[in-house]
Amino acid sequence: MSEITQEAEKKSSKEPEVSENTTTLAILAHLGGIFFGFVPALIIMLVTKDEILKKHAKAALNWQISLIIYSVVFAIIAIVLFFVFGIIGVILGSSGSGGLGAIGAILFGLVYFFIWIFAMGLGIMSIVVEIIACVKTSQDVKTVWKYPLCLDLIK
Repeated sequence: MSEITQEAEKKSSKEPEVSENTTTLAILAHLGGIFFGFVPALIIMLVTKDEILKKHAKAALNWQISLIIYSVVFAIIAIVLFFVFGIIGVILGSSGSGGLGAIGAILFGLVYFFIWIFAMGLGIMSIVVEIIACVKTSQDVKTVWKYPLCLDLIK
């Protein structure tokens, strides 16, 4: 036998074939988060017996859980900041000097603006990294892409 044939046989004997169904479901585990949150990844992780598919579902599920945690923490910070700057605006506005009331309103508006920008950024980042995970998965389903800023909660 030629060397090329021997190398191809060695390569094929080391790595089992991955079905197209596995690749499709792995992509759906990542892409499903854009439309349905953590549900597709959770269903795939619980139903499948394929280890490659389980790894992809766990990665997608970890990302979705991390996103929920970041959103809750962000919402708590936003509520506290709204409350604090709202009170500052009321105190400064009722102190009798019109200029300080305007400063309080501007501070409240700035906080609202930055909270809105952060929320939009988190949503856009989520969509972008999930699309990247889908592309990486379609290129090589055996390698699980690690989401940035992802908490590794499900092992």
